[in-house]
Amino acid sequence: MTAIARNALLALTLQDRKPTPASLALAILLSLILLLLSSTVTGASRGVMLQAVLLSIALGELGGGLTQAFLTRSLFDRAGRPYHSGHHGVVQDFGLYDLAMAAILLVVASRPEAYAAILYIVTALYAFHGIVHVLRYKGVVAGADPNQELDLRQGLPLLVAALGLFLFRP
Repeated sequence: MTAIARNALLALTLQDRKPTPASLALAILLSLILLLLSSTVTGASRGVMLQAVLLSIALGELGGGLTQAFLTRSLFDRAGRPYHSGHHGVVQDFGLYDLAMAAILLVVASRPEAYAAILYIVTALYAFHGIVHVLRYKGVVAGADPNQELDLRQGLPLLVAALGLFLFRP
């Protein structure tokens, strides 16, 4: 059971294993759904939608954080990347930051209007992070992975998350 859970968590969190056209199509589809919902959902239901977006993002951060923090070696193996002990601690550190983001998102989801300032900052950071990935993919910003499409596949979910937070903001 533990091995099944570990492999499922690894499979869900490895964006570099998805083909770029599938990632692009999924990002477009989710963006269109968010746009459609934001134009049709009104009143208190908008707050429920914002909470759903926040919880979805928190779940993603939780999955990524657990994988990076506690399944670091397996993450390298599953991604097909060579293991380098110098990167092990960095990956774990990012996992712990992902877990912190998951906790922050859960707190904000509990009372979005009370934490609107944090919500706006988180939205801006997700957008900025996603834009940096896209700029790396385009070669405008240095630091791209040898497989540049990886930056696009990692940037798109961040931009979709930022869009969802922006559209349903209080």
